[in-house]
Amino acid sequence: MSNIIGLAFEGRETAKGWLKDLEKLAEEGHIEILDAVLVSRGVGDHVEMKQTQSMKGKYAKRGTGIGFLAGLLLGGPILGAAGGAAVGAITGSMKDIGIDDQFIAEIAQGIGPNSSMLFLMTQNADEKVINYLKHFKAQVLTTTLPPEEEARLQKLLESEQF
Repeated sequence: MSNIIGLAFEGRETAKGWLKDLEKLAEEGHIEILDAVLVSRGVGDHVEMKQTQSMKGKYAKRGTGIGFLAGLLLGGPILGAAGGAAVGAITGSMKDIGIDDQFIAEIAQGIGPNSSMLFLMTQNADEKVINYLKHFKAQVLTTTLPPEEEARLQKLLESEQF
């Protein structure tokens, strides 16, 4: 089962750096990131929201495989694979699965100057991820975790709240 976690950080680039580290842990198999959205604000009023996990690639790979098989049957595997990849990428871009954009936009309205937020949809996090979290100062904005897990996360991150 997946969980959604929203975190706030001091510094415009902090959430971005935190996500890069989590992506490394994901590559090592310690967590699965299904969706991630970064929100940042500098000293001005401009708030930037960036969807970082694209499902297009997954759908394009599926489309390539299907297109390749269809091409083998119809005599043109290269064109079939290319067409399948294109259809898969388009399908992936039209599907908005993951964290609801409107939900993020509503929470992001409260972002302060020189700060950032990270919204994650994850599953299968192990103890290495929990140990990694101990080294960061973040404020938990929202989660879909069970209450005892949310309290544990908040305790890990509450060393110096802002």
